[in-house]
Amino acid sequence: MNISRLNPIGYEAKTEQGNTYKKSNAYKTGALTAAIALNAAPYCFPKSKIAKAFTTGYLIEDLAKTFKKTIPDKLKTPIAALAIALDLAFGYAMGASGDKSLNKKRAAKADAAAQTVDNK
Repeated sequence: MNISRLNPIGYEAKTEQGNTYKKSNAYKTGALTAAIALNAAPYCFPKSKIAKAFTTGYLIEDLAKTFKKTIPDKLKTPIAALAIALDLAFGYAMGASGDKSLNKKRAAKADAAAQTVDNK
């Protein structure tokens, strides 16, 4: 395993043609950090009414009230854990999508630069 791939910002990689470029992990890192911060904020600031509005438990109860349903107490914790897991997975997927797009552009730019040098 290439340990440099674990760098939260990026690392050196090679294109299919063998040209070196800086591969990014920044979007994944940023999206996961934001998701973790939003999920942790209500527990870090328990007296804040604004932070309480972002708890998964509050959001689930609000959603249940919207549909005029009740959620049994024994299901609230598993549903909240599932909601947090989905939030983190969605953040990772969005970050991975951004990184893939950026890395594709960087690889194309590195190949184009190498092609220009070869033509001279």
